[in-house]
Amino acid sequence: MANVRRGAWLLGGLAALAALAFAQDDEGPSINEMRLLYQTAVSDACNQIERDANGFQAHADVWGLGEGAMGDGSTISREEVDRIVRAQAGDIQTCYDAARQAWPGLKGEMRFRFVVDPEGHVIAAVPVENSTGVGAFGCCVASVVRQLRFEGSGEHQEVFHPFRFGVK
Repeated sequence: MANVRRGAWLLGGLAALAALAFAQDDEGPSINEMRLLYQTAVSDACNQIERDANGFQAHADVWGLGEGAMGDGSTISREEVDRIVRAQAGDIQTCYDAARQAWPGLKGEMRFRFVVDPEGHVIAAVPVENSTGVGAFGCCVASVVRQLRFEGSGEHQEVFHPFRFGVK
C-alpha cells in the first residue's frame, strides 16, 4: 500500500509540474529549472530502481528467474501484460507529459524487466533499455510499473515489456 501512496504522490507532483509549465505566465520556470524539479520529483523512484536492480541479482535463484525473454517460464501472456499496462496509460502519460516540459522533443523507447510475485504484485521494475536518454523519465515510468497488479499465479514471474514514446 505504501508503494501505491508514494506512486500517487509522485504522479500528483508531476501533474502539478506539467501544469506549471503550461501556465500562461511569461515568468515560468526555465528548462533547467524544470529538469531539476523533475529529477527531484523522481529521485525516490530512481533509488528504488537501484534497489530493484540489486534485488534481481540477489534473489534471481530464490525467485526462480532465468535470463530469457518473456515467455520463458512466465505464465503471464503478452495480451494480459498489454491490457494491464493500458489500464495505467494515464499515469504513464503523466510521466511523459511532465518530462516533455523539461526535455522538449523527448521521444524514444524503453524496455522494462519486472518481477511479479505469487500474489500478482510487481515487486521489482528496472528499465533494461532506454533510448530517450533521460534516466529520470525511466524512473518515473518504473514507479508506475511497480503499481501494476496481475492475477496471482502462485509463483514469481519475470516479464519484459516495451514502451514507446513519441515514436511510431
